[in-house]
Amino acid sequence: EEVVAAYAAVVKATETIEVSPVAASGPAELAYAVPRLLGVRHITHAQQWKPHATNFYVYTIYRQVFDNAYGSREGLKLEEPLLRQTADLVSLNAYKVRKAVQIVLSFNHFRSGFEDRLPKGESFRDDDQNYFAALLEPGYAREQFRIGHDDLWLSGDMEEVLFQWGFSKPRGEDEDENLNILRSADDLRIWNRMARYDDRAQTRFARQIDVARPRQARRVTEVEREWLVHRVDATPVETMRSLLQNLKQMEVETIRAHHAEIRPAMNELAELVAEYQAILEAIETEQGRPERALKN
Repeated sequence: EEVVAAYAAVVKATETIEVSPVAASGPAELAYAVPRLLGVRHITHAQQWKPHATNFYVYTIYRQVFDNAYGSREGLKLEEPLLRQTADLVSLNAYKVRKAVQIVLSFNHFRSGFEDRLPKGESFRDDDQNYFAALLEPGYAREQFRIGHDDLWLSGDMEEVLFQWGFSKPRGEDEDENLNILRSADDLRIWNRMARYDDRAQTRFARQIDVARPRQARRVTEVEREWLVHRVDATPVETMRSLLQNLKQMEVETIRAHHAEIRPAMNELAELVAEYQAILEAIETEQGRPERALKN
């Protein structure tokens, strides 16, 4: 019923289609113009596709550019000139094209190897690409999974770790029902934040999740609770620095994917900042009074 409803929604949504004419002298010129048009409309525009659709589209364009340069029988690899050429076609930079290609290939390779090992009734979802998007972000998780600059997918042993941690147990409909070590891609980002905190505070929270000992790893949600308690005891300056660091590292793709959840949190944060600024101004004014009285 869900599948039929999804198809029906597609039919309804495409009863009327907006067409944008594209002038081209031949197939070659059209092949150059269409990716640029779609990139502007669906990748860097308010009508953008969801991240997994964008990644797959960027990958297909890179694949075409690569095949045009080397032929379809050549094994795909990441080359900077071709990444820049693709970036120009889809209105992105070469770094984002590289990441999109790596996300798609690493996810597809992982899915083909582990689909038949999923728990009964489970299947991979399009947004499971987010695990690989998180792993490709600079940080502790990427270092631990040993992902190189030009790698197209994880090594076999690291794919096994990811499967054991994120997919070996039923995920359920609710995060609270998910007993995997990694409940979602966000747990990889939490792992990165714990590692940065460990470096500053000389603690070992992130080390309790070790790819060298995957079966002894603790669930991220359990370690996170202990980490948060420890952070409460840290100085206010440390807390503010950590918050600023985390906000600075948030990527636009992450904001787009989670904008509905981020907006209320940002509004609450803005209110807190205004409240704290008022408190600080009051304290500074109060502390300035004796000084002025002494001068008088």
